[in-house]
Amino acid sequence: MANIEPNGPSASRQLPAAIFLVAGLSLLAASFIVPSQATSRASWSPEQAHAYQRASVKLHGLSHELEHAAGSKDEPAIKEKVKEAQAEYGALRTQLDAAIDRPKHIATTLQIGGSLLIAIGAFVMFVKREK
Repeated sequence: MANIEPNGPSASRQLPAAIFLVAGLSLLAASFIVPSQATSRASWSPEQAHAYQRASVKLHGLSHELEHAAGSKDEPAIKEKVKEAQAEYGALRTQLDAAIDRPKHIATTLQIGGSLLIAIGAFVMFVKREK
């Protein structure tokens, strides 16, 4: 049987593989912890929430006003106000959606990175063995 020295080629390959595996597992574990921490911090401020609520109420009120003004001389002016309110609401809604999705993107990035590191570690440890 062949003797494998502790400081030989096999040991020099196992250290980087172990580092990759531990780093990958750490990233996978972080993918479950970090997003929950990100949601506990305010990514959507109270001021933004109030602005979103005001824009929603304004758009709702103007849509009712437009319905009541149908066929009157005020209809074109109200239509213009509705378009402006829709643009404001749409911009705030886009910001809110981005704030909601941010933790999901962080988790996905960490999971992909962790999986890649684990795959590299497994490749280095098991596939690159000397015969």
